[in-house]
Amino acid sequence: MAEPRESRVLVVDDDPNLIADYRSFLTGRSSRGGLDLNLFTELEHDLVGAAVAHEGFPEIDCIAASRGRDAIESVNRALETGRYFTAAFIDMQLSRRFDGVRTASEIRALDPVMHIVLVADRCDIHPVDLSRRIAPADRLFFLRKPFHATEVQQFILAFASRERLDNGRAGWRT
Repeated sequence: MAEPRESRVLVVDDDPNLIADYRSFLTGRSSRGGLDLNLFTELEHDLVGAAVAHEGFPEIDCIAASRGRDAIESVNRALETGRYFTAAFIDMQLSRRFDGVRTASEIRALDPVMHIVLVADRCDIHPVDLSRRIAPADRLFFLRKPFHATEVQQFILAFASRERLDNGRAGWRT
C-alpha cells in the first residue's frame, strides 16, 4: 500500500515555542526566535526527541492556531476547499472562555472524522465525559505534557494509516 503524500495537521496552542516543537517533530523544520537550532540538536534530542528525518514518514503540512476560534476557522476553510485535516493537537489550557475542550467540541461538530488529540499537563475531566462531548471515542486521544517527539510522530503514523484505510471505503467524507 502506498504511503500518503501529505497529511495536514492542525496544532492549537497559545505557546509559540510548543508550536515550533510540533513543526520540528512533524516536518523537520523549525526555528525558535531566529536561533540556530543546530546548536541545540543534541540536547533537544535527549530532552524531547528528534525531528523527522526518516524515509517513509508522511510529508506534513502543519497549520498552527493560537486561539480556538482561529482553529475553527481553519477547519471551516479546510472543509470548504476539500483539504481536510488528518488530525488536530489541541492544548486543553487555552483561554478560559474558549478552552481546548470547547474548541475540540466545535471542531468535532464540523468534522466528525478528524482525529483529535487533547494535550495537557493535567486533565480534570474523566475520559468517559470527554468521549461523550467529543465523540466518537475512537477518534479522540489524550497526550500528557511534557511529551516526546516519538509520541507525536506515532500518532501521525497511526492517523495516516487509518486515513488510507478510510479513503478506500465508499462514502468516505461525503
